[in-house]
Amino acid sequence: MAIFHRMLTVFAALVGFALSGAAMAGDGQPTPWQLGFQDSATPIMTQITDFHDFLNIIITLVALFVLALMIYVVVRFNEKRNPNPSRTSHNTLLEVAWTVIPIFILVVIAIPSFRLLFAQYDFPKADVTITATGAQWYWSYEYPDEGIRFDSIMVPEAKLKEGQPRLLTVDNEGRIIDRSGIDAYAGLWIKDADKIIIRDLKEANRLLHHDQYRHNYPFCWRCDQPLVYYASQSWFVRTTARKQELVDLNRTIGWHPPHIRDGRFGKWLENVVDWALSRKRYWGTPLPIWRCDSCEH
Repeated sequence: MAIFHRMLTVFAALVGFALSGAAMAGDGQPTPWQLGFQDSATPIMTQITDFHDFLNIIITLVALFVLALMIYVVVRFNEKRNPNPSRTSHNTLLEVAWTVIPIFILVVIAIPSFRLLFAQYDFPKADVTITATGAQWYWSYEYPDEGIRFDSIMVPEAKLKEGQPRLLTVDNEGRIIDRSGIDAYAGLWIKDADKIIIRDLKEANRLLHHDQYRHNYPFCWRCDQPLVYYASQSWFVRTTARKQELVDLNRTIGWHPPHIRDGRFGKWLENVVDWALSRKRYWGTPLPIWRCDSCEH
């Protein structure tokens, strides 16, 4: 089966490359005119890629078959070669084949499709349980089985000591920055640095234990690259300081329908948190801010 999948992948790649002249997928990043997905990092993504290549082959064969039929009809039954057209209303064998063959193709597609669907809901048993809780200004991590818990708080830049590593040791591309305090790994992508750091810890006799285990981890659904939780600076409106005022004013508003006041909106105000204004996505909603020329508010 693995050989068949590899053959499908190679065939689909050759067909797509010959038809479109597209470039092959880049290593860890998109490439202009890229053909296919990034290299898979999970077994599920491998199945998705195989299924994608399999569908491309079927689509290509069906399209070529229909094109051949259209060319045949145009050449064989044009007015010049067929001055007296046939009055045949239907062909039973052809109509049966035209119905049965698409059904057979759909069944062939459905079998690997259902296998992939079931595989996505077959979660491996976790070897380690980690609870990550996002607070307003920091992250809390807990290992419930070991009874370990700690908070991850970013040290302000003004309080950094000479050579002190900072929590924010990577840039927006996931590469270790020069001023991180671990300059020996500067410029490396975090996943590439893992093996080097483990090697250095072994050589320094500071590694207590090293093991690999399967666990759930977030990946980009577009390119299947591992994601990084990144702490960033944001602007907030301190709405918690006016919480009671917000709740009291809400009770004076005539809501329609009335249950919104003490229901969804009222409950939201009772549990209000500081409002984050910063947006770092292209689809973020612009928020205009006005400054008074007289009082500077």
